[in-house]
Amino acid sequence: MASRAREWVIASIVIALAAAAAALVFVYSQRARRDRDAMLYIPKSSPITPSTLLLERYIRINTVNPPGNEIEGARFLAAQLAEAGVKAEIIESAPGRANLYARIKGKHPGGALMLLNHIDVVPPVGKWDRPPFSGSVMINMVYGRGSADMKGVAICELQAFRDVAKSGRVPEHDLVFLAVADEERASVLGTQWLLDHRPDVFEGVRYAINEGGITEM
Repeated sequence: MASRAREWVIASIVIALAAAAAALVFVYSQRARRDRDAMLYIPKSSPITPSTLLLERYIRINTVNPPGNEIEGARFLAAQLAEAGVKAEIIESAPGRANLYARIKGKHPGGALMLLNHIDVVPPVGKWDRPPFSGSVMINMVYGRGSADMKGVAICELQAFRDVAKSGRVPEHDLVFLAVADEERASVLGTQWLLDHRPDVFEGVRYAINEGGITEM
């Protein structure tokens, strides 16, 4: 009888431990799914890279729309392109409302790829764990308005464009870098204005990479 009772106790402990483990897995998976859907999910720690440092600097440039004032952001991007030997054009659709355009010519006309992003960001709302324009890093996250929408993507596109320029290799087709103003306010002074007044910016473009869906950085 004592042996059987001991077996029941051991079995009960094993069952309890298994149930606790299953509960922990469920709680973790629910939290991971929630964070992923909130665009906060980062699977592992990441080192501070030159791209991260560029993103910090870019976030610290206040381009909240309204009023926009994308000119400082455009100048920042132009300076990064200049370091790679690329001359970019800052196109103002209104005083202080700036778009930035650069193109690497390819071997063949047409079929160009545009790396498209926007400089302006929406106003910071709600409670922030860190100042919204600090660009500060805590563990493996960069804090700042625009880090996800869409200055993080812009830095990725900038680095890709710079890598092509620095390689010295001529691409098969043109590669276009375009950072626009006013995306958060219907693009009247951004993409729409460029289509109406500077159609040459889009000449030969067949493909574009822009924001959309859930983007993990």
